[in-house]
Amino acid sequence: LTAEFGKSVTIHGFVPDIRDFLAHSAVLVVPLRVGGGMRLKLLDFFASGKAVVTTTIGAEGNLAKDSVHALIRDTADGFAEAVLQLLADSKLRTQLGTSSRELVMQHYSWQTIAKDFTRLYEWVLTNRDARPV
Repeated sequence: LTAEFGKSVTIHGFVPDIRDFLAHSAVLVVPLRVGGGMRLKLLDFFASGKAVVTTTIGAEGNLAKDSVHALIRDTADGFAEAVLQLLADSKLRTQLGTSSRELVMQHYSWQTIAKDFTRLYEWVLTNRDARPV
């Protein structure tokens, strides 16, 4: 499934590898209005170092902050304005892309997750005889 919207917007269905699309994108959008859990695709987008526009629901489940790691907008007009703002402002795109990549590397990298799990397992083993409060 591929749909063309004018000369600058193409919506693709399933793609086997997203990296080529990320490399050729100026702004990434996550316009979710419903959902649950952590948005792993958003973390993929952050890791790419690209600027992201999303909704509060789209950013749910991670540490992203509005105007620091992404532009978070919940109205159609606000969302569209944020996309246009990023397309027009390369400095802001770079700033958001850099800070969102740093967020992923600091909190969501495999190395960080492995350390967190190791600490959890060590705590459980050390406290296995402790009674829950």
